[in-house]
Amino acid sequence: MRAKCLKVLLLASIAVFTVSCESSSFSSKTYRTIETNRTIVSEPLVVEYDTIFNERIYDTLIYKSTESSRSNNYLYEKRLAVADCCKNNNFDILVNVSYDIKDEDGKIRVIISGLPARYKRIRPATKDDLWILQFINNE
Repeated sequence: MRAKCLKVLLLASIAVFTVSCESSSFSSKTYRTIETNRTIVSEPLVVEYDTIFNERIYDTLIYKSTESSRSNNYLYEKRLAVADCCKNNNFDILVNVSYDIKDEDGKIRVIISGLPARYKRIRPATKDDLWILQFINNE
């Protein structure tokens, strides 16, 4: 009886050890976007960039569809598409971005287009840059 209990205890501890040793993975992608409906100014900076091409580029990316994707108007997938497009094509920013989003069969297909660019210079804003303020949405 005692040997049977030890055998059960040994099997149970092996099972717990095996379950607790399973690895999990997590990946995250970030990309800085400027959203026109929010304004936060910590230190005024002006970013100068050079466009790489004078024509729009197009990229198609596919993600898993979720209920929160639909309820959030695909905001996460849009941001992810910008980050993936920039990474896949080796540029810093996508200017004048447009999206074509299709959600079907459990997959979200994002066709993204824009003008690719690389950062040229980031500098503190000066009085000569005040004209930019007319384009900020102050709600």
